[in-house]
Amino acid sequence: MQINLDKKSGVLVAIIAALLVIIVVLLIDKVEDDGHMIESHSAQFLEVTN
Repeated sequence: MQINLDKKSGVLVAIIAALLVIIVVLLIDKVEDDGHMIESHSAQFLEVTN
């Protein structure tokens, strides 16, 4: 039973960590954009790839 609980808690910790990482990335992305449109961001990406 302890092994099952450890696996479940490990999965929960992994899910929570993943959600925190996603939230932090989104917040940093919003701060970097500073109100700019997503289109300008994709335009910069296209310029870099060409």
